[in-house]
Amino acid sequence: MFVATVVVSVLLALVALGSATAKLTKQPKLVEQVTGLGEPVSWLPRLAAPEVAGAVGLVVGLAVPAIGIAAGVGLVAYFLGVVAARVRAKDAMIASRLILAAVSIVAVVRRALTCERPEFLSWFRWKRFPSQRRCALDWKLHEIRNKGQ
Repeated sequence: MFVATVVVSVLLALVALGSATAKLTKQPKLVEQVTGLGEPVSWLPRLAAPEVAGAVGLVVGLAVPAIGIAAGVGLVAYFLGVVAARVRAKDAMIASRLILAAVSIVAVVRRALTCERPEFLSWFRWKRFPSQRRCALDWKLHEIRNKGQ
């Protein structure tokens, strides 16, 4: 189950980083789209920042679930904001942004449902802090496995 979370998170992070790179390098096609929406070109670095933060947060969130969930929620808000800006400008190119928002929602839900951590991190935290609850599902599984001990 965690493998699907890793795949969705990493792919979404790569897409977000690619989009941010296009904004930071001011690709001509992207500049044309942004100016067509009525936004100044000087906003491109500001528009790239949430994408970079979301991408980094998704990858870090594979080890720390709360960060992954927060990054995913941030990307959902960002892509829905992009859709809103395009609808306001009466631009019909919103399908790809809606798909990215949907994939971001999937990443958030997957991360919330799989509170696993990479093996070396979960071993370290579980051995050092046995009272720490990683998530309700993990805790129940731990109780079931160790019932006879």
